[in-house]
Amino acid sequence: MDRDFQKAYRESIGSILERLEKALQWLGLEHGRVASYKKLLTEYYEGQRSNEHFLAFYQAMDALSIYELWKDTVVNFPGLQAKIAVVFKKGPLLPENENAAANSNRPRNDGFVFIIGGKFLRKSDEIIVSIDGIKNNRAQNFVTWPDSSADVLLWFQDSLIRVECKRPMNSNSLTANVEMALSQIASCPKDKTWGVIAVDVSKLIEQPGHYLEATSLDAGSDYLTDRVAEILLPFAKQYRQEWLLGFIGFASIPMVATVRSQILQQSGKPYEISDLRTASFSWVSIRNPQSSKADVLTQLQSLLVQNTHGLPQNSLPMH
Repeated sequence: MDRDFQKAYRESIGSILERLEKALQWLGLEHGRVASYKKLLTEYYEGQRSNEHFLAFYQAMDALSIYELWKDTVVNFPGLQAKIAVVFKKGPLLPENENAAANSNRPRNDGFVFIIGGKFLRKSDEIIVSIDGIKNNRAQNFVTWPDSSADVLLWFQDSLIRVECKRPMNSNSLTANVEMALSQIASCPKDKTWGVIAVDVSKLIEQPGHYLEATSLDAGSDYLTDRVAEILLPFAKQYRQEWLLGFIGFASIPMVATVRSQILQQSGKPYEISDLRTASFSWVSIRNPQSSKADVLTQLQSLLVQNTHGLPQNSLPMH
């Protein structure tokens, strides 16, 4: 099992609002929703600390992440930018207002597809054959690929890999989501396609309107990673078809933690920032020991790790 932890950073409100303005314009959000984001973020940086302010900041980071991942390459996927925009145009402004009793929230589910696909894309413009059924124009230039409704279809390490992404809204729908992903992958020709099941289990861990309180960033990340592994390991042990490379688990939740600086005070103790509000996230890969190509999953995990650690140019490292 492989895991990845977060890095924390601070960024000025001016820098965040400038980047957010570009992202929201790119997404084509209506003025009212843009104004709501900007108002809540400005108030957040001015010291207002309600859950609504904190969670607006947390949600804005999702918008920025997708924008940064796709802004330069979305032109190669005709119609994809409009699909990405739907993620933020539909449904509640804040993710904790989702209906937990529902089995799914299609726009938010698609958001997970676009995040994981965007991270794979940083390896090469041609690594993604198609995403959400939209073919990559650059990949089509040199080979004819099969039509596919896969969430993400990759050409990696001389292998065609189908990644099916699920984001269950509650524990009751988790098994059905995993089984659906398995059946979708099983429908592919087994002599040509390998499979990966990617599951965002954030909704199974987070508590609406609340955030994870941790003694440190590492403690929060360790907790989150352990929870992701705990949720998915039973499925990884159950499903060991040779063509299944394994599982990729993901979770992202709001967190409050104490951060210790590398800079020491005169007393020799590090400076501390208490009650730092940030987002904790974790990527966990669980390889299938029965698959002859299971090591490919580790290499895919490394792409997620590399692209998770990018920071804005004017950010300040916290540890």
